[in-house]
Amino acid sequence: MSNKVCDFWKAHDTKILTVLAIILVAVVAFRAGQTQERENIAANINVSINPLVAANPAEQKVKTLGETLQRKGISENEINGESQKQGSANEQNKECVFVGSKNSNKYHFPTCSYAKRIKPGNIVCFSDEEDAKNKGYVPAGCCVGKK
Repeated sequence: MSNKVCDFWKAHDTKILTVLAIILVAVVAFRAGQTQERENIAANINVSINPLVAANPAEQKVKTLGETLQRKGISENEINGESQKQGSANEQNKECVFVGSKNSNKYHFPTCSYAKRIKPGNIVCFSDEEDAKNKGYVPAGCCVGKK
């Protein structure tokens, strides 16, 4: 049998060595590619420290909120104007004995937590219970209906 192997080797030695060389080159190239890809991934990880970050996190949040409002096109005056509108609505609620919403049929005490949730533009003011009932409103069970 060893004669057969030796004869086969002598007849095909260059072909066998060529195939082994090709396989070896392919394996080395594949491993080199894997190593290069790992290095590329590691190179894309960047850690940087921003020297412009405020020392106080609360200052940074305020700055970020201001930048966000600026990007959305909301000015500081609009925000202040909105709070003034809400303030006048709260003053109006204090003058009302009962309040209701345009989007509901229930009326509340102005101090009720549900009444405070009514948008200022939807508030309906009532001078007394008769006024509310005459306009089709019913007492809210959370506050007026409990008394």
